[in-house]
Amino acid sequence: MVWLLTLVHASSLERGGAVQRTLTVVKVGALLALVLGGLAVGTGDWARLALVAFMFVTFSYTGWNGASYIAGEIRDPQRNLPRAMIWGTLTVGALYMLLNVVYLYALPMSVLAASPTDLVGHKTAMALFGGAVGPWFTALLIVSILGAASAMIWAGPRVYQAMAADGVFPRWFAGSAERSGVPARSILLQSVWVSVLVVSGTFETLVLYATFVLIVFTALAVSSVLVLRRRQPELHRPYRAWAYPCTPLAFLLVSGAILWAALQLRPTESFLGVVTVLAGVPLYFWWRRREPR
Repeated sequence: MVWLLTLVHASSLERGGAVQRTLTVVKVGALLALVLGGLAVGTGDWARLALVAFMFVTFSYTGWNGASYIAGEIRDPQRNLPRAMIWGTLTVGALYMLLNVVYLYALPMSVLAASPTDLVGHKTAMALFGGAVGPWFTALLIVSILGAASAMIWAGPRVYQAMAADGVFPRWFAGSAERSGVPARSILLQSVWVSVLVVSGTFETLVLYATFVLIVFTALAVSSVLVLRRRQPELHRPYRAWAYPCTPLAFLLVSGAILWAALQLRPTESFLGVVTVLAGVPLYFWWRRREPR
């Protein structure tokens, strides 16, 4: 599946955008159908909401900054990039909250937690609408996962390409396909790495491992705003942080709390994440030393 998606996305950026829009529409439609249908005609119990704990839902929000990876290919990025990130985050947050409401309305926590290999959406649809509807919602949820993979296959390789262009990654990955401008080499690299990860651990382990690293780097990126504003106050800044410095400090506080909880509750995955980050430090200095001045 990874290689198939790679070929689709490497064909042309514009076609990839159309595919991504279609997958996003189907994904959001499926989630809204489950929320609205479950609340309108489903059978459940509102008392189950008292058991909810949303702490680890925060892990699901990694990727909110994915639009910034393709900022160079967005029309009027100074205007459209903040709008995409703000409205995208708010929309996803609202959908996740509504989905958790429906999940707990449909099933008790003990059933939701049982059989982790079963999709929660499938179990919820079965409870709300009966056995005939469950497989259809499972198919829609698979499309939803495909949409998430598609977005990262589209956006993620731009990071490797930018790193290569800056001299902190092999220069070979800075190139793009001549006709489409797609970073085909970086897409292939990501496909190989993802394939290795897929066969190396369980879904839960991989999610926690990857999310830990993502939160670390997102927190470092946000902390750089504080550092640069102090060290280089004269720089032109087309983007302004609302309620600065409260907003970046609040973000760093929440990120730190999540990382601390992960270290306490899932030390193995967190340790592997720390090792992955630290492994990049000597490579960074090695590539910087090789870069011509």
